[in-house]
Amino acid sequence: MRGSRSAGLVVAMPFVRKATSPVFRDGSTGKKPTTSDGGCLDLGIGLLELREKRGGSGGHFSQVASESLESRPNATMILLCSILWLLAFIKGNIADTECISGVQLTNQLESCSCASLGVEGHVALQCHNQKWITVPNIDKGMQGPHKESTYIAAISFKNGFLMYISQDAFRNTSAQTIDLSRNFVESINVNAFRGLEDNLYQLLLTQNSLQSIPYHSLTYLRQLRYLYLQQNQINEITAQTFAGTQLQNLKYLHMDKNQLSILPKGALTHLPIQVFTASNNRISEVEKESLPTTLWFLDLKHNLLNRIPYLALKELKNLKTLDLESNNITSVETQTEVRFETEITLLLSNNKVQKLQAHAFNSFAKLEKLDLSYNQVSQVDETAFAKTSSLKELDLSYNAIVHIPAKTFEHQASTLKKLNLEENDLHTVPSGLRVLQALEVLNLNSNKLAE
Repeated sequence: MRGSRSAGLVVAMPFVRKATSPVFRDGSTGKKPTTSDGGCLDLGIGLLELREKRGGSGGHFSQVASESLESRPNATMILLCSILWLLAFIKGNIADTECISGVQLTNQLESCSCASLGVEGHVALQCHNQKWITVPNIDKGMQGPHKESTYIAAISFKNGFLMYISQDAFRNTSAQTIDLSRNFVESINVNAFRGLEDNLYQLLLTQNSLQSIPYHSLTYLRQLRYLYLQQNQINEITAQTFAGTQLQNLKYLHMDKNQLSILPKGALTHLPIQVFTASNNRISEVEKESLPTTLWFLDLKHNLLNRIPYLALKELKNLKTLDLESNNITSVETQTEVRFETEITLLLSNNKVQKLQAHAFNSFAKLEKLDLSYNQVSQVDETAFAKTSSLKELDLSYNAIVHIPAKTFEHQASTLKKLNLEENDLHTVPSGLRVLQALEVLNLNSNKLAE
């Protein structure tokens, strides 16, 4: 067996090498990818290229960085990295109550911090851990001879006691990013963001007390691209929620850790979003025609789905990642009328799948990565992967597989590079693995193989 392998193959077996963790799972060790501080710094530099954009076309605060990230699969993580970089930059450039030369913070803003963004006249305002229940008058809180030439491009009012956002709360600012995370916001006036219709680029309302999406407050934010609504108490999206919207540039919508139970028909079809995350809700059904055709990343992990919502996904021609980890899916059955023709990653770990049936993955013609770890799979039909000739990574670890038929992987002979079979009940090395000429990593740890 080992003699027939190329020199580059890494085999993990009890009598060859003991691995301390699965050889691959969303990377290499089961941990989610991270970004180094250096990477954040490189990405954050894009946020300060405002001078050229402002002076030339009047472009937006993070547009330079964002445009360069559009084609990157981890764009959401990179965005968060950029935000963290911005806040670190603010923290390291605080000059007491003086924003920039000739501008002072007064009144309720005296306890805030202000920092130049490195572009003449553009500043970030940071007011954390305040006891206000509504946003104070920002305009009155900034005084000085250079006030009129000062642009507040970033506002952060995190970790406070804000309960409602009043009308014209951000009047006379040029805010392109507003962070109201970790407050108690339960109400947002319909005109709260008036004046920012063509400015506001990203809005963070994470970890508040919203019970519904503040649609009427958001609908005219034509430049809004990133909307964060995680960890609220939002319990529904209806077909009318975004009807008539002007959110024509919204690409990223995050609604994780809310109380959604269903995505009904028409729920998101009015939005041009490319990334939608709604993990850790109570979603048990995703109806047909509920999702926009523009989606390329869909995260519904940690919900209550008992099957793959094929009909809801049918028209998503650009879908690249489908994350259904930690649901109640018991079987994978092909849908003859649904077929994905683009390269796709399918994540089904931590479900309740017991058998990989015949032609189970026929709908995923160009499936590249499949994670079925931590299920209850005990049987694998030899045609389960027959139509997945593009498969590169397969994780079947932590199941109860006793036998893998000889022809199971004959259609992946030249493509499959990583195969994880750790923690199963195999007594012999499956003979069907001999055809896998492209295999680079094989993990057979913690099976019942004879020494």
